[in-house]
Amino acid sequence: MLFRSGIMNYKIDNSDLNNIKIVALSNIESNTTVGEWVTLEPQSDESRYLYQKENMTEPWHESDDLGRYANHSNNPNTRVELVDNSIKMISNKIIVEGEEIFVDYNTLTELIGYIPHTDF
Repeated sequence: MLFRSGIMNYKIDNSDLNNIKIVALSNIESNTTVGEWVTLEPQSDESRYLYQKENMTEPWHESDDLGRYANHSNNPNTRVELVDNSIKMISNKIIVEGEEIFVDYNTLTELIGYIPHTDF
């Protein structure tokens, strides 16, 4: 699956079904929006619903690409920002072509109250 819409320049790499991931198709400059990570509206019938009654006030959903396949890192190459009705992933350094795009799942708790599973 390939995504190249405006500033989005990544693909889902499913060459290893035990580690499906998002990788850069070309260099992504620092402070560039990579794409939507989590949204208030589902993108399709496949969008995973994140709502946790005790922690959240809004019905957040993972995006079908970055939300579902961006892997966690304690030292990610993106940061997240709440913009309108979505959480965007922004590069915090240059991400080189072929490099995996990582995000810190724990930032979801700070932004929307969702407590992700990070016990890997």
